[in-house]
Amino acid sequence: VAVWKIVSPTDITLRMTLKGHKDFVLAVDLSETSIISGSADRTIKVWDAFTGKLVRTLCGHSDWVWCLQLQGSHLISGFHDKTLRIWNIDTGESVRVLRGHNDLVICVAVDNRRILSGGIDKTIKVWD
Repeated sequence: VAVWKIVSPTDITLRMTLKGHKDFVLAVDLSETSIISGSADRTIKVWDAFTGKLVRTLCGHSDWVWCLQLQGSHLISGFHDKTLRIWNIDTGESVRVLRGHNDLVICVAVDNRRILSGGIDKTIKVWD
């Protein structure tokens, strides 16, 4: 994962490179303090946004991590195994597994009340 410093459209420099995944990265998100990456290696990594150090690795799915979105201290991730997971990124705990798609989950959006997920099964699920 490459982290870039953008001062202006013509002043962009590489700030750091985050190395740790064993396969290609499919999804990223960030907050003020964390960078989150999901990979085909079946893991999600939480990085310190200031130092680039790996904080923790989240494991629990049997296939690729296609999408993710951070909402406060919770992370919602969508997987090739047709599920979404809600994680507590402070503890690394998988809080809940959401099942309902008939094929891989490729996108996720979150607000304060709902989770929306889209899948290859041509459906959008609304979870609340």
